[in-house]
Amino acid sequence: MTFQEAEILLNLNKNLIGTLFNEKKITHLIIVPIQKDNLGLILSNINLDSDYSNLLIGYDDFDVLALLDFDQYPNIGSATSVSVNVICDKLS
Repeated sequence: MTFQEAEILLNLNKNLIGTLFNEKKITHLIIVPIQKDNLGLILSNINLDSDYSNLLIGYDDFDVLALLDFDQYPNIGSATSVSVNVICDKLS
């Protein structure tokens, strides 16, 4: 999907933040390139409350991910994510 479509999807699903999915809390919704080759850098920026929009330059196909229990990221050094589309499919 385009970046603009991803923004719409993210905004339509902000209500998911704070809810549980597979017994884990959805803490963030983020827009990422489909390739996810710089996902680690994006997660580091989010952890530092830094803007990561410069990491999206040059891509034209995006997904919206829900980060699960991301508040644990600094302690465990990894993050669990799932596409918002997968969550919506399971909820419907």
